[in-house]
Amino acid sequence: MSTHMDSLSRPVLAATLLVASSCLRFTPFSTEPSERDLTQKNLARIAAQEQTLPFSFVALGDTHDGYDELSGTVKAINARNDIRFVVVAGDMSDRSLLGEFELTQARLGDIRVPVLTVIGNHDAIADGPEIYRKMYGPLNYTFSYAGTKFVMFNSNSLEFPHVAPDREWLTKETQSREGAERLIWVTHQPVYAPADIPNGGSKEFYRQLLEAEPVDLVVHGHLLDYALGTYEGTTLLQCSTHEYSAVFTVVTVAETSITFSRCHYDDCESVTPASEMPE
Repeated sequence: MSTHMDSLSRPVLAATLLVASSCLRFTPFSTEPSERDLTQKNLARIAAQEQTLPFSFVALGDTHDGYDELSGTVKAINARNDIRFVVVAGDMSDRSLLGEFELTQARLGDIRVPVLTVIGNHDAIADGPEIYRKMYGPLNYTFSYAGTKFVMFNSNSLEFPHVAPDREWLTKETQSREGAERLIWVTHQPVYAPADIPNGGSKEFYRQLLEAEPVDLVVHGHLLDYALGTYEGTTLLQCSTHEYSAVFTVVTVAETSITFSRCHYDDCESVTPASEMPE
């Protein structure tokens, strides 16, 4: 009787251990992502491309919770043959849980071209910064493409008080174009109305830097609505929250111009910068 019970219990025990192992691996409180150093890997893919003008990239943001919408957007991006890379303006997660990061990355990873991200405020709760650094990489970095320098930076002052934005680094990277003819910022907070600690001065810092150093385009997320406007003479692309609008923008950089096409899946229309962004 004992032998019979043991033979029956072994497969049950094995199945139980397998389920337990899966549950432990995929607990939302883990900080160990299945993929690591994605920023470095995608920068290497970009460096290997033939970099010519004009070129087009996709900008989108705040993909948290919009998994079905993001899947549709990935399909639409992959159906095109004119996109060199994609930038995501933060908030890949909602509560900085590993499972949320991985659900989003499972979709971003299906995009045929390189994908580069910045950290959003929803990605910076609790263990979020640790997960982000392991899965993606540094919170501030730059890269150049066909004479255009991209400055990717952490602007979440509430979650990183007195650390974000790194003013010395951002000023240096904005001033030092390293031979680039154009400069694009990609970040999460709107530079014209950033969420900030009391008396943090982030908005004034951005305003003064944009006045002193010409920036051709600022791409940001964080806010619900889509907008394309200007601020201190700089064009601002506000990506909107993907869950609500499922909108992405095709940005085309040419020798003397930057143009925009607003897309809802495969339905696209040309858009031009409107009025000055509100204070």
